[in-house]
Amino acid sequence: MKKATELFAKAGIDLSQARPTFINWPNQVVAIVDGYRGFRGVSHGVQKDAIQNSWDAREDKKGRGCSVRFEVVRSKGGSVFVCITDKGTTGLTGRVLKREELQ
Repeated sequence: MKKATELFAKAGIDLSQARPTFINWPNQVVAIVDGYRGFRGVSHGVQKDAIQNSWDAREDKKGRGCSVRFEVVRSKGGSVFVCITDKGTTGLTGRVLKREELQ
């Protein structure tokens, strides 16, 4: 976890500002990868889903101020990460739900 935090910091992402989610991210990633293996490839699926999800979560319904940035970050140990940052959206996890909306 420390290495991931350092990589995000290097990319200018402050994880202390992130909200918690109720999603099992490892299983979600496996499902996405499996879903795209037989089609145009994992990289196509990842970029398509990131852009589509950001567009669906745009704050301005005409898309003004909405953008998605893809960045490749390499660690000193040789690991490679893709950072996806969206702006002008409610975030890839959606809006913050009120307590009474949670089940």
